[in-house]
Amino acid sequence: MPIAFEMSHSNTIVLAAALALAAGGSIRDAPGAAPGSRIESLTPEDLQSLPYECDCELYRGEINGRTTVFATRRHGDVALMRIDGAQVVLRRTGASPLRDCAAGGRLIERWANGGLRVTLTVQHDGKGDEACWYKGRLTIADAHGSETIAVAGACGC
Repeated sequence: MPIAFEMSHSNTIVLAAALALAAGGSIRDAPGAAPGSRIESLTPEDLQSLPYECDCELYRGEINGRTTVFATRRHGDVALMRIDGAQVVLRRTGASPLRDCAAGGRLIERWANGGLRVTLTVQHDGKGDEACWYKGRLTIADAHGSETIAVAGACGC
């Protein structure tokens, strides 16, 4: 016999967070854990939909495979995001590539898909053996409004 019960919004968030933690995720990955946020982590399937070719991956919060919110593919020709529950493929609209690894350099990239506009504003935050590290912010804007989040990540091989 099925069990029926009624939950308030806050109980739903707590249950979703508990389920995410039990599945090995984090509270950040739980549905509803960031009320109102349209920007979601890319899934493993999203990230594998196009091959990694010395591209960029930016993360919200802890840098790990579960917090990737922006990833370039095809040597930076396209970018992937997950917004409102759907994968979005973006095309660059500006000419400033994230590949500049100059110390302290500030970089701005603009991407789009239809009416969706994405702006990355990042600063060089260090250099590894085969990657340049960045910190900054990512903004999405469309007919539904805009949202800005802090991001950090790297470009390179």
